[in-house]
Amino acid sequence: MATCRYSAHVFGVSMGGMICQQLAIDFSSRVKSVIACHLSPGTGNPPSSTLWKIARLGLPNTKEKDKFVESYIELFRIISPNCIMLDEELIAKFAVNIFDDGGFNADAGARQSAAIMSSSDRTAALGQIPSNIPFTVIHGALDPLVPFQEGIATALAVPHSRFHILPKTGHDIPRYYYDDVVKYIEMTVNDAQ
Repeated sequence: MATCRYSAHVFGVSMGGMICQQLAIDFSSRVKSVIACHLSPGTGNPPSSTLWKIARLGLPNTKEKDKFVESYIELFRIISPNCIMLDEELIAKFAVNIFDDGGFNADAGARQSAAIMSSSDRTAALGQIPSNIPFTVIHGALDPLVPFQEGIATALAVPHSRFHILPKTGHDIPRYYYDDVVKYIEMTVNDAQ
């Protein structure tokens, strides 16, 4: 089998953070560093109250742009409650882009949920990630979708990890924290040099 000479720094949020973990577990020789946000080591499921609120919201209306944008903003109100920095203007811009690209794909959303729910507990495997792979966990203190304790559990599972808290935010990265998150990314990438 030929070896590949390419490797990468990986960054992911939510399910993307889960994928980053799995990449570092399965392909440690190809991963230079990991920066993962709002994630779990696979030990718990989202609280049913949050899932219930999302289910009650229903799928975004894909026929009317204004309704689509409002439902997308409402989704962020659910996953980032009590967040004083919820940037509804920026969220609306994202929603418009999604709408203009064809809207929400219900099948893709179902596949994403199934992948998350069927993933196994990665705690033991995370402890085996080589210490030469810098690993940073970033988590919102008010995250109702992936509770804060899950971010702590992820960081504890990787003995050499760094853990950064985004106070006053939920399951998103508000513009207010962009500079902080960029700093955490730079620190992690620089540690891999």
